Amino acid sequence: LHTFTKISDLSGFTKISARGYGAYVMRGDGTLWSWGQSYMGSGLGTTSATDPEYYHGLSQIGTDTNWKDVFGGAFYGFAVKTDGTLWGTGQDSSQGGWGHLVDYGSGLHYSSSTIYTFVRVGTSTDWDNIGCSSYNSLGIKTNGDMYMWGDDVYPMQDSLSGLDRNSMT
Repeated sequence: LHTFTKISDLSGFTKISARGYGAYVMRGDGTLWSWGQSYMGSGLGTTSATDPEYYHGLSQIGTDTNWKDVFGGAFYGFAVKTDGTLWGTGQDSSQGGWGHLVDYGSGLHYSSSTIYTFVRVGTSTDWDNIGCSSYNSLGIKTNGDMYMWGDDVYPMQDSLSGLDRNSMT
């Protein structure tokens, strides 16, 4: 028999989003929090599975108090600030937007990279909602336009290879 267990003496949480081996939560004061595995996607800065803080309890991410929403993926996540900017963390296998394309002689391929804290993604200031998948992401801007980016969108790879593209044909 499972019972519900309160996980923190803190209160005022308003949003939660699961990620691989952990979760993000937001409080009503605009702070962003994480718990679980800290190696990829926690946003807490841990860079190694041998770090003593590899698994962590509920911990605040940075000191910013202007987070609006948070979205978890497998080993990455996004958050949107109240100014509409998009921020990401974790393993980027093209779904994140902080890696880069490399020409290895057979055309452009995505070079994966991992970041361990939240970094700003792109320059737009009108993000509203994000959907995270394994190898692609979707975003909706405040005007209702939807964008898609990621490496597993092979049939549309040329038109959807990066942020701020709006061609779904």
